[in-house]
Order: sequence, then C-alpha cells, then structure tokens
Amino acid sequence: SSFANINEYGFIETPYRKVDPETHRVTDIVEYAEFALEELSLTKGLKNKYDGFAKPQTWRTQTKFERKGLAQDRQITEIVFEKI
Repeated sequence: SSFANINEYGFIETPYRKVDPETHRVTDIVEYAEFALEELSLTKGLKNKYDGFAKPQTWRTQTKFERKGLAQDRQITEIVFEKI
C-alpha cells in the first residue's frame, strides 16, 4: 500500500517527503532511496523516467545535504518520476 496521493495540482503529497513539483528526490540514505523508489513506483499517475535510480542530473544544483554525503563518501541516489 502507499500513503502518497496526487493533489489537484498534480503534486505528490505524503507524510514522509516534501512535495516536489518535479517528483525528484536526491538522498545519501540508501534505505530512504529504496523506500521512496518503491512508494513512487506504486503511486498511480506517476512513471519512473529511468529504470530504477536515475543517473545524476546535471541541470540541477548540488544541495548542501548532497555535498555533506559526498564528503562522507556516501552513495548519492537520485529518483526522477513524471506525472502521466
């Protein structure tokens, strides 16, 4: 089951994640990334733009959390879904 919903504007609303208009997530916590990928994959109206995790997106700026994870040699995972 999934706790995610798509609101009237097409944004994902969940009790666990911030709503992001591009349904795009970046994290250095592998367990969170796996959970997010599974939950978003089960959400009706969304399609993963990649097979599993996305390749690093060069168009976006690096977040402070991403820099912190990289400094600690953590794996950075990226998830990109689109509304269908």
